[in-house]
Amino acid sequence: MPDQREIALNHLKLYGPSLPVQVAKALNTNILFASAVLSELTSRKQVLFTHASIGGSKIYYLKGQEAQMEEKISPSLKGREKQAYELLKEKKVLRDIELEPWQRVALRDLKDCAIPLTVSLAAEAELFWKIHLLTDEEAKPLIEAYIETPEPTTVQKTETFKETKQEFKQEEMKAQQLQREQASLQQELLNQKLQQEKAELEQTLKNLKEELLKNPKQATLQELKKQEHKEPIQEIKLENKEITLEIKAKKPEGKFYSTISNYLENNKIEILKEEMIKKDKEFDFLVRIPTALGQLTYYLKAKDKKAINEADISLAHSEGQIKKLPTIFLTTGKMNKKASLHVEQKLQGQLVFKEL
Repeated sequence: MPDQREIALNHLKLYGPSLPVQVAKALNTNILFASAVLSELTSRKQVLFTHASIGGSKIYYLKGQEAQMEEKISPSLKGREKQAYELLKEKKVLRDIELEPWQRVALRDLKDCAIPLTVSLAAEAELFWKIHLLTDEEAKPLIEAYIETPEPTTVQKTETFKETKQEFKQEEMKAQQLQREQASLQQELLNQKLQQEKAELEQTLKNLKEELLKNPKQATLQELKKQEHKEPIQEIKLENKEITLEIKAKKPEGKFYSTISNYLENNKIEILKEEMIKKDKEFDFLVRIPTALGQLTYYLKAKDKKAINEADISLAHSEGQIKKLPTIFLTTGKMNKKASLHVEQKLQGQLVFKEL
């Protein structure tokens, strides 16, 4: 059997920067497996990939193919990023302090084409930007031309610079505030979930205590274990009407969970970690899947729902990105048209949808 990694490398040498779907065709396999092959090659530093995406997928390329990579991603740039890219391509070197706030923000997002350079001057260090195809030696005289240009001394120009600097600072503060608000919302949702689970557990303990106090002789350990509770009772002690309960966790139960477990077991998929999100309706797993390249780890979202919408897909994909793992969506339902288009057009190679 030919080495899939060599086939992928030969494809990139022959055809240049490519999307995972194009490499998958060369390997005669699916996008998920092709992405795993490319991921291994990038970890070995044999293949590079872009920060920018086309249709939700990164572009993979070899060292020396930077110019071809730029040709691939530049048509997908829009709005202010495109304007900043065209300015940098024209000037080749830009001085950060002379740029508009939106240009500074856009250049920081153009990680594939805009390379930051810190230049040490007599008073302080200054930030410059060069186009990625320009070497440091080629950039040096262009930077010197900026430095040798006399600084404007009019009051009007100084005030304009101060205003520009203030505007950029305000934009940075707004972005930081947005990040804090998002983190706060995520923490709030997590706290709500924990509070709900705590309340349910406390109610279970309260019911057990009341039953024991009403019928201390009849409420034997065997009878209590037969009662339906979220967690089994490991030990019960009665001392002067004071009750000590020790709770032991167990695996979830239910028809949907059994279906998932059987599917994973039949396909020789190992469960590394699992979490119940909604009782017998939604579960999160970290799984290990055997492949021709060895054992690969994935984030798996399992959901018992008739109609899967775009929001379901996007949330699962976001969780996978947070965990830095490719995502598998396992469900009893079907994707609606909008969700299906989202997977095909924007999440190529990043999420696999599987209907049970």
